[in-house]
Amino acid sequence: MTQRPILLLEVNEVPLRVYQKYAADSRFPNIARLMNESALIETLIGDEGELSPWCTWPTFHRGLPKEKHGSFHLGQDPATFHGTPIWEEFRKKGLSVGVFGSMQSWPPADPGPGGFYVPDTFSSGPECIPSWLEPVQKFNLGLVRENGRVMGDGIVKRAMSPALWLGLVRAGVRPSTALRAANQLLTERLSPVRRERRVSYQAILFWDIFRKLYDPEHPPALSTFFTNHVASVMHRYWSHVFPEDFPHTRRPERCIHLPTMDFAMKVTDNILGEAFAWQERNPELLLVVANSMGQGTKICTKHQGEELLLQDARRLLALLGVPAGVKQNLAMAPQVALDLGNFITFEKLRELLDTVTTLKGTKILIPDHCASSLSLSLRTPPLKELDGGKILVRGREVPFEEAGMRKIRTTAGTAYHIPEGLVFAHGLKGAKVPSAKPLPAENVKALMMEWAGINA
Repeated sequence: MTQRPILLLEVNEVPLRVYQKYAADSRFPNIARLMNESALIETLIGDEGELSPWCTWPTFHRGLPKEKHGSFHLGQDPATFHGTPIWEEFRKKGLSVGVFGSMQSWPPADPGPGGFYVPDTFSSGPECIPSWLEPVQKFNLGLVRENGRVMGDGIVKRAMSPALWLGLVRAGVRPSTALRAANQLLTERLSPVRRERRVSYQAILFWDIFRKLYDPEHPPALSTFFTNHVASVMHRYWSHVFPEDFPHTRRPERCIHLPTMDFAMKVTDNILGEAFAWQERNPELLLVVANSMGQGTKICTKHQGEELLLQDARRLLALLGVPAGVKQNLAMAPQVALDLGNFITFEKLRELLDTVTTLKGTKILIPDHCASSLSLSLRTPPLKELDGGKILVRGREVPFEEAGMRKIRTTAGTAYHIPEGLVFAHGLKGAKVPSAKPLPAENVKALMMEWAGINA
């Protein structure tokens, strides 16, 4: 089999049920085309315990289950990972790659002639190849750092910077996209429900940048583009999309966020349309649309409408007497990632974290350790234990703000991770499709390399 280029669109966590729903809607012709013209391979992730994208994507990319690739949480030192991600396999063969946002892809490495490398949105630094993308990546990482589960107006303040927009235009953002983004910020003030569409603009802006980097007639041997915009909407508003899944007491009175999901899927439909156009220009191009796992209905009965966030871990660490060298890395709220370095042992830090409790003595923080990195999960106690606005730190009463924490109002998620995933392959031209159903997710890497005409 001759070598052929692959464009891998990683549309995070979107399950088959959602593709089927939107393929049946005439407003989404490219999703229908993907469903009707592609080989579909249903996959299954075998990870034990709670499923997380920073564990399931390395399984997909490295061809190893979690216990072997060793990627357990965000902020973990990449030097502790095992196995070889698929883009590194292509580079070993002397082939170029274009990596854009794929999970656990930091730090960037030489992508080869005509290639590019933009690491994921939880990277430890803004380094990119080409380097002129670094101001845009710095902006992106800044948004991740300040987004504590609730969208504030920090993005509006940042978006007003002329320097930022000059950087975005240089990076490839189209004038029409800039106008759409400006219109979004204006119209959401008139209709607050539209505020929830903001999450999709990361995909819209970054797809423009990807378009400038990607030459479909002379593409890298493997290119990836990761987006989480649909997954974020599904977690929060699945009940607005599939209200029939919920008992009457748990259904929304009005499905006001169904248009939010429609908007997110329309962004996906537009991306697919451009990818199909690239295939028409280059018939050898193989389009793969995949996730590492999906989402499904979650009925939460214990959520009380508020959660506790640790927004600035440095304040809490200072109260605990932890040396200043411990670094807070990017993570997805309500989790917090720390790099301990050689400043403190995990055992000592865990001992200190156990002293962080409610006034009634309920522990708040759950640590998960790997090498020199640590992931903290926040457990929101019964809200009656937080009514005073204070917690105990080493036996002393401390206001939330002094400890870097705050209590926020938020609704319970209505969808969560499921092990079933999928791979669509558009333009296979008779290449092998495995008969096993479902296919273990760790087998996808070898399959894509076979489609590309190279050996693992």
